[in-house]
Amino acid sequence: MRPELLRLEDLCLNRPGRPALDHLHLNLFRGEILCVAGLYGSGRRTLAQALSGEIPVDSGRIFLDEARMHYEPHRLRFPGVCHITERSSLLPQLSVAENLCIPHTRRWVRWKQVTAEAAKVLRQFSLPFFPDQPVSALSFPDQLRLELVRACRSRASLIVIDPFWGRFSQEELAGLQAFLKRLQSENLSFLLFSHPEQIPAPAERVVLLRHGQAIRSLTPAEAAAAPLSSWLRDEPLPRPNGPRPAAGRCVLETRLPGVSLRLHAGEIAGVWYRRPSPAEAVSGALLGDRPAARGQLLLDGKTYRARSRGQANRQGVLLLDERSPSRALFDNLSLADNLLVTPHRNSGLFLSPRVRRFLTREACRELGIPCLPSPRTPLEHLGLSVEQLQMLYLARFARQPARLLVCRNPFALMDPVFRERFLQILCQKAAEGTAVLIFSNNLNNLQFCSTLYRFDEQDRLCPYATRRYADQAREPAQTDHDC
Repeated sequence: MRPELLRLEDLCLNRPGRPALDHLHLNLFRGEILCVAGLYGSGRRTLAQALSGEIPVDSGRIFLDEARMHYEPHRLRFPGVCHITERSSLLPQLSVAENLCIPHTRRWVRWKQVTAEAAKVLRQFSLPFFPDQPVSALSFPDQLRLELVRACRSRASLIVIDPFWGRFSQEELAGLQAFLKRLQSENLSFLLFSHPEQIPAPAERVVLLRHGQAIRSLTPAEAAAAPLSSWLRDEPLPRPNGPRPAAGRCVLETRLPGVSLRLHAGEIAGVWYRRPSPAEAVSGALLGDRPAARGQLLLDGKTYRARSRGQANRQGVLLLDERSPSRALFDNLSLADNLLVTPHRNSGLFLSPRVRRFLTREACRELGIPCLPSPRTPLEHLGLSVEQLQMLYLARFARQPARLLVCRNPFALMDPVFRERFLQILCQKAAEGTAVLIFSNNLNNLQFCSTLYRFDEQDRLCPYATRRYADQAREPAQTDHDC
């Protein structure tokens, strides 16, 4: 019998309104190709992100090679796990050799050695393209093969593939399935997510997922003969054993004088205040500007105390407001470095020239800069407007993982385009499980929040109406001021 590679025990993850993963148990053996099939809303994408370490879970345990995996905000993924999505992680303007070998180099690149090594890898896996061929010239199935080979070179033991099998023709699908069987001989395990009507042929076992629960485990022959869609829609779910979480994972709990607040994963909460109020002290304690003199802050159930913005960032607490670009962007660094560098990880300082040029071109396209500057030109010499600096900061901010996002009067100086992009990022972060807390002295700017709080006359934080509060309290339009 093959050894067990992956084991999920009682995995739970709650979203506002319903559970995304509900006491899920699953196992995967080494060298096995397992298919998880489910309809839209069954929890497939959430499970893929939890398995790869992109989002935390509320409860339960994940074991990989008998080692328990713990979510860490500063890591993009669990070690040994590769997550391939429909959105390719390859850099299209670079060559096949650069995409294959540069992620495994340290600092200096020997181009002849990189090209020779890439050619050897392509021959080993019988891939029909050349090392100097640009990735943008490859078809989508060939790009997927290249990503699989790169995952194999990164010594990943588990490859998680999202459901996009409907994009391929029958001929392309047959070729990809044969390639998966070829990689299986390299002692790789695959976890494939699919719709019930598009189960890949190489799958050795099929698990049906419904409302975050694994309801059946079938062989491919049984899955081909069974009415899967009917089971996934109509079969009553068994009641799980043990207590059921009432809400999502509690990310933040404040126990300050007059301020008692619980904020859950995926929740967007707004705090409306009138100056003067304790809002400045609360936000300052969260961001490390002014540690709380009394009381206690809990982040994911552990005592939280930050003495600086850097300490807050390292613990997964980020700030976003209209003054952030002037504080967070570095005038002496280039566009590419500012796009990748984070407050606690200088990941953008050692880039190859081609990667730097590609990132500079992407940043110029997003910022609307007509001419391409030199990749090494510092930010202070580009003459960017305030709006362009804000969009650059948002582009970098969207890449950063976070447990808690604190926004202080974010709509004061925003134009409509920047405001729309800001709201998109807030919703994206909430969908990833990040808790969002917004402080504003303008009630009309908090209409999209799922929960609303306010400070009363005694400066105590109390719940406010969450739905029709704008009709119940017609407030005159105000201008945001910083906390």
